[in-house]
Amino acid sequence: MSQNTPYDPLNAPAPAPPVYKNVARCTVNRLCRAVEMYRDGLPERMNPDELVWDIQYHTLDAKFADGNPLTILSGTKLYDVHGKMLDNSQRPAMISRAFAAHGIRVFPGDPQYDEKQVVGNVFRLTTAEPPGGIGRPVQLPEDVLGPNYVYTGPVRIVTPKSERGGGQADAPARVFTPAPIATDLNTDEVSRQRLQKALDGVDMADEAAVAGAIRSVGLTNATVNGVGLIGHLVNETLVDALASIGVRNDG
Repeated sequence: MSQNTPYDPLNAPAPAPPVYKNVARCTVNRLCRAVEMYRDGLPERMNPDELVWDIQYHTLDAKFADGNPLTILSGTKLYDVHGKMLDNSQRPAMISRAFAAHGIRVFPGDPQYDEKQVVGNVFRLTTAEPPGGIGRPVQLPEDVLGPNYVYTGPVRIVTPKSERGGGQADAPARVFTPAPIATDLNTDEVSRQRLQKALDGVDMADEAAVAGAIRSVGLTNATVNGVGLIGHLVNETLVDALASIGVRNDG
């Protein structure tokens, strides 16, 4: 005997990705070498010296039984395996747009970046589905709570993996080495010459080729007029910046 019901299994909705929320303080926001961020092993085909964007948070609403906070690792690569900058549908752009909605320039290579707005600040984070539904969720700021925010809500106690069974322990706390001191191309003539040689014959309109040339001589952390080369590249000011120090003048 058939029974009428509003549920139709043939038209069941697609599964919705789970959404996780946390109140967390940003503790790290920097550009660094891939080997400094991916301490548990580099992604396949990634150069250990490749420039990546490292973002970390400590949770205020969740902790381990010993009182230590959970660390949310929200870092991302900036280039694909071919050396091309990730497009505006990928993690760097998603994160930057979410912070920009709160009036914050979060990318450390941005000339308008202000670390005091990010590191030490407390955010209410929510997760979004990763690009293409592949990989871990992307943590995005839902609200900016301020550096002096005091969390008074319930705190979830998290059991370490080592105590849940399965034989896999939690990853040890990551110890970071400081990012290398930036090379100031305004004063470092030897580095200017190295960069000039690397850029010879490179199409300055080809972002991937320019980024590759910069990486090839180890100058991803270099600055011109106080702004990083990658920041200039992202903001389309690199040609003028280099021309100002006599490295490459296509004009």
